[in-house]
Amino acid sequence: MKLLEKNLEGSKDKSFDPLAAVDLMANDLRLFGQVLPETMQRVYDEELTFVAEAINLPLATEFILQEVNGEVCYFDNGEWRPYSHVFENGYRAACRDAADQEQYVFNAERALAEYNEGAALNSLLPGQSLLVLSPFPQEAYAEFGPLVLKEKGYQPERQLGFIRISEKCADGSIRIISQSIDNADPLVCSELLSYLGVNPPPKHASDILDTRLIYEQPVLIQQVVDTFDALLSQKNEGVFRAGRNIDNEINAWDFIAAQPDLVSYYFDEIKKLAVTNDGRAALEEMKNELTLGFWAALSQRLSYPKQVSTGDVGGEVKGALAGAALRHESMVGCGGMVGVSANLRQVSYETAASTIFNAAANRLTWRKGKCRIDVCPSRPGNTLVADCSVCVGCQKLYDKGKDPVKIYTSKQKPKVAAVNERRTPKPITKPKQRGRSFWYGT
Repeated sequence: MKLLEKNLEGSKDKSFDPLAAVDLMANDLRLFGQVLPETMQRVYDEELTFVAEAINLPLATEFILQEVNGEVCYFDNGEWRPYSHVFENGYRAACRDAADQEQYVFNAERALAEYNEGAALNSLLPGQSLLVLSPFPQEAYAEFGPLVLKEKGYQPERQLGFIRISEKCADGSIRIISQSIDNADPLVCSELLSYLGVNPPPKHASDILDTRLIYEQPVLIQQVVDTFDALLSQKNEGVFRAGRNIDNEINAWDFIAAQPDLVSYYFDEIKKLAVTNDGRAALEEMKNELTLGFWAALSQRLSYPKQVSTGDVGGEVKGALAGAALRHESMVGCGGMVGVSANLRQVSYETAASTIFNAAANRLTWRKGKCRIDVCPSRPGNTLVADCSVCVGCQKLYDKGKDPVKIYTSKQKPKVAAVNERRTPKPITKPKQRGRSFWYGT
């Protein structure tokens, strides 16, 4: 698979634009005096899909594209635009990155494969389905390491990949279902293609992504996922669900939908930004603060499902962001993230999302050791610490947006027993299941 000899000409497209939602709303307000339902739905889809992919949970999502004048289109700025433009813009951006830095060539190859996938949608006939596997770029990970992949939105911790099925409906619309799969090793995906009848199957991640299977009838994505899990089980011990060796998982969208107050607050604040007269730099800074705070609040609720909201969602968002920023700074400071800025607000959205959603307290691994916070009351004794040598007590303060160093230096240290002196802890009660109804309707 070859890249273009030179970059395609055109505007400098961004791989991710933090102001896209603000601009879409502002354009509708300027042209129509209100945000159109189609635009609002697109904003929901784009903003929440990015979040759902970052949450360390399986993701299953579905969306519909319309056929206009014989071409598959999406709704943008009050009108339907060719869906192929999305992939073309993504390929242009990827080509520019690859021209500047050779380690991003793999991402341009994948962008080209996705461009071909988008073009194939226009050729589907009613009743036909298109199946595509998008494995984790294992070869690029082995050559360049996790930081390069995180910069482009990949999740090395999960080896995240996707299975996509696009079905042409009788009315000409395209129904696309995308299922995330963890441990999406190209070798397992290659075996899955072999099982589906591709012989010989490609082995390289970008070649697998560029393989498109056409079926003359609807394809149940769950059957494809189950087959992937079965092949994964043959190589690894355990029972897998969407590539994850964990029971009782929920859909990422279900979790987001169970936070209607937080989601409503987020989109109301975006709408307020759409009518501000501040310059682009100030606007981007405000949107960045809002987005990171929203993510941090979601992560905090995911970590502590028993925590009862005070009703002050704005305060919750600000406090959660403060805690996430401190955790990020601590992680960088102790060598957990080499070559990354210690300021959470200055890193890429992909890195920020990975930090926020994968550093939640309930996913930390605890062991006996000495807390690295010099003024921690547990010192000099041993206590439970995470991999970054921060103890349980200091971690809880971080999660609340507080700095343990400032707190413990401003008052006398309370007497805290070391772990070998503590009594048997109280049993932990199982949190109640949250509701799962989607809040913004059909």
